[in-house]
Amino acid sequence: MSLLVNFSMKSIQTKKTRKINLLPGPIYIHDRVKSDFGRVPISHRDDSFSGSLKKVKGLLHSLTRCKKVEVCLGTGTLANDIIASQLSLLNKRGLILSNGEFGERLIRHAQGFGLKYQNIKMRWGTAFDYQRINLTINRNNIQWIWFVHHETSTGMLNDFNRLLGLSRKFKLLFCVDCISSIGAYPIKLAEVDFASGTSGKAIGAYPGLSFVFYKKAYLSKARNVPAYLDLRMYRKKFGIPFTSSSNLLSALKNALQLLLRDRKKFRRIQKQNQWIRKQVIKTNVQILVENERESPLMTTFRIPSKVGSHIIGKNLRDRGFLVHYQGEYLRNRNWVQIVSFSLYSRQHLKPMFDYLKKRLKI
Repeated sequence: MSLLVNFSMKSIQTKKTRKINLLPGPIYIHDRVKSDFGRVPISHRDDSFSGSLKKVKGLLHSLTRCKKVEVCLGTGTLANDIIASQLSLLNKRGLILSNGEFGERLIRHAQGFGLKYQNIKMRWGTAFDYQRINLTINRNNIQWIWFVHHETSTGMLNDFNRLLGLSRKFKLLFCVDCISSIGAYPIKLAEVDFASGTSGKAIGAYPGLSFVFYKKAYLSKARNVPAYLDLRMYRKKFGIPFTSSSNLLSALKNALQLLLRDRKKFRRIQKQNQWIRKQVIKTNVQILVENERESPLMTTFRIPSKVGSHIIGKNLRDRGFLVHYQGEYLRNRNWVQIVSFSLYSRQHLKPMFDYLKKRLKI
């Protein structure tokens, strides 16, 4: 089943109608997902809610091969806070890797929970230094590692499998932020100790639900965690410890079903992004990541200093193209991002590049 978004050129030029969405989130919402979101809410204590939750967990398992997963009412930031709270119970030193905005946010999560950690910060858009990682682990009694798989601030896809192998070598707990990779990139979480995900990005549902994938939920008598972040509470209460949203859950269930029925979507997304990247290169701008670690899902590029990224972004929006330029970390660096979480025809995307060539005088 193809999820290619089709609409006329007339419609994308009209502000009142749907635009071409090339954002990292929220993304295009399928009509079937929308229909479930509009239903009358049901109580989270109702048997049908627990049945929907069980179905969603099964779909997430099919997508990621995870051991266990909890679905939480909140964004991906909540999921990372829950992971940080679990690491705080261990009272062991860890290593946080950062090469972009979202890696640096993991450091802020760690600081908020008073974690013991070392961190290795790389220049944004550069790959991790594995020799330095090995030395840091050897010299500092590191027992867990945490990083972002798909660093959307730069368009860097960090090496999941290499870091997993390193964690096996040193017998570390393996923790990973998968918020922007689940649903857009094939990923297996069977050997991951903790991972975070969210409903509102590549899966194609509404923002508002997050996922914590895990092997084991920890408990410590010496230190408690806030109730909303207590992973063992979620487990104990069969995934429903607090009020949740039946509408968000039903929409997520439909989005996951659509995604799993379209097994070739990953490859089509990558082909679309390859074509987009070639078109961006033709505009003669500087692409941030151009090596084997470049994201198969998005392209980040620097606008020439004489032209503001906000001007490019606003003008593209007026022409019917929603690109990512409003994030503070993008504005400060004069960057623009084009993200392939939804699928469009090349015919509909071509006017975007015609504008860029003309505006940048290529």
